[in-house]
Amino acid sequence: MLYVDSSYKSQAPGIVNGLRIAIVMLSSPGIPDYAHFAAINNYLYATKHSYDFIVERQPLDTDHDWTWNENKQSSVSWYKAALLKRHLTNYDYVLFIDSDAIFNDFKYSIETELVPLVLMDKCIIFQEDVWYTNNNVTEENLICTGLIFLKRCPEAFGILDAWIRAPYMDPACIDMRYKHPREQDCITHLIKTNVDIKNKVYVYPASKGMFGQYDAKWIIHMGGTNDINRTEFISRYCYAKFNDFIKSTSLKLQATIQHSSP
Repeated sequence: MLYVDSSYKSQAPGIVNGLRIAIVMLSSPGIPDYAHFAAINNYLYATKHSYDFIVERQPLDTDHDWTWNENKQSSVSWYKAALLKRHLTNYDYVLFIDSDAIFNDFKYSIETELVPLVLMDKCIIFQEDVWYTNNNVTEENLICTGLIFLKRCPEAFGILDAWIRAPYMDPACIDMRYKHPREQDCITHLIKTNVDIKNKVYVYPASKGMFGQYDAKWIIHMGGTNDINRTEFISRYCYAKFNDFIKSTSLKLQATIQHSSP
C-alpha cells in the first residue's frame, strides 16, 4: 500500500503557461568537469524556456558513509529522492537530470513533451534503461534514474517517502547501500513489490528517440561510459549551445540599439 500525505495542498501557479517548473541537478563536489559543462548547457535550456534551474552539491544527510563520501561521487545518488521531495513542494513539475545528461535540441519543452504524460493517472516518469533508440535488447519496465520527471500530487510524495525510507528500513534496499546503481535498484525493487507505486509510474520508451539515449533528439544521457568520453562529448555540446546563445543575444542587442537610435 502507498502512503499518501493528506495534508498536501496545491500551490499557486507560476510563470510558464500558469505552471511552476524546475530542472534540478545533483553534482557532488568531486565530480569531473563534464558535470560543469552539463550544468551550463542545461542552464541555457532552462532560461530559454523560463524554468527555474537548481544544482545541489551535497545531501542533507552527511552522517553515513553510504550517503556521503567526499572521495566517492556516486554516494550522493542516494539523495535523489529527498532532493526531489524538497523541491517538488514548491513546483507543479520537477525534472531531475543527472550530471552526465544534457538537453540536445532546445526547441522541445517540458510542458509539451512530458506534462501530457502525467495528466491522468501517472505521477512520475523514468527513462527506459536502454542506451540507444534501436537497441533490441530490452527488459520490460527497466528504468534508469538519470532522468526523473514528477508531477506534484499526493501520490508522488508517497512514492518519494517510500524511496527515502527504503535504505533505512527495507532489508532488500539496506543491502543495496554500497552497490551501484544503489538508488536505481532500490526504486526498481519498490516498483516490483508495490502495485500502488507501479501504477503511478510511466517508463518513457527508448523507441520514441527523445528521452535519455545517446542518440535522443531531446535529452541525451551519457550513462554507462567513462569520464573522458563524457567530458569530450558534453563539452562539445556546451560550447556549441553557448556560442548560439552569444550570437542570438548579440543580434537582439543590435536590433534594440538600432530601434532606439534617433
